[in-house]
Amino acid sequence: MSVTNLISYMKKTIWDLPPLEVQKLESMYQAIYAANTFTVVASCFKVKQLRNGGLLLGNKGSKTNSSSFIMAYWTDVNGVIYSTPGHHQELAAGQILFFIEHNLLFHDGTIKKHILARVQWYLEMEPVFKDYYGSPVSILSKHL
Repeated sequence: MSVTNLISYMKKTIWDLPPLEVQKLESMYQAIYAANTFTVVASCFKVKQLRNGGLLLGNKGSKTNSSSFIMAYWTDVNGVIYSTPGHHQELAAGQILFFIEHNLLFHDGTIKKHILARVQWYLEMEPVFKDYYGSPVSILSKHL
């Protein structure tokens, strides 16, 4: 087990990010660190479980499978829950597949560590399916 500040990891292995994953991370970090130049380090740690204080988060295939289900709202670039006038945003359901801990190397020599979760997000199915099983039931699909 390794500890970073208040986050502890269980079942941590070395993993090389596939080129497509590196491209996705570069795109995300360009939105976050617009003024900085950086390199995404392809070598990282793949983590099955992490504990943040008293909260244990697992992944889909682990013994902590039940702690891998999450609910989230989408936010805008300022961290405010995204909504449009007259439309209330529903919570999005997902399941954590795994975590990665990786470094972002800035061209000024600074290194920033990031911890991210790979999540399978689910969409709510059409009401016709919900009525088939009765209420109150939420039926979700992983096919986005």
